[in-house]
Amino acid sequence: MKPDMPSAPLSDFQARQLLRRLRDANLRGGSVDIADGGTVALGGCLSLDGPVEQGVRYRLRLADGAERVLDLSWSRARLSIGLRLPRSTCAEHTLELPLDLDGEGRANSSLLAAQMNPEANDPGEIDRFLRHLVRGVFARAS
Repeated sequence: MKPDMPSAPLSDFQARQLLRRLRDANLRGGSVDIADGGTVALGGCLSLDGPVEQGVRYRLRLADGAERVLDLSWSRARLSIGLRLPRSTCAEHTLELPLDLDGEGRANSSLLAAQMNPEANDPGEIDRFLRHLVRGVFARAS
């Protein structure tokens, strides 16, 4: 963040843009290192046809073959990240993050050191942001 430009809360519109980017990227493959030394693979977006207002869901595969669903939603000025079993509607673990907009126009989570421009369509930036979210919710779970 530029020192002379203060941060501002992420608006609902910008949050929907961010969720749309995460949904439309439909990231799959590659592994994400998590806190306990394990890895998780992104299995693609499960909510490609749904409106982002109903959340964005990703399939995750753990190293032991077990699956989880990553639920992302925006409510009350916070990004909610839930981790649940595939057939469950209740999250095993939830992390709620306030996001602000930094001086360069990026959605920023200081807690996870994650940044992403909600207006840009940079696949690398989207991938890095999602990986930070996955690491964060698994760190909360351990």
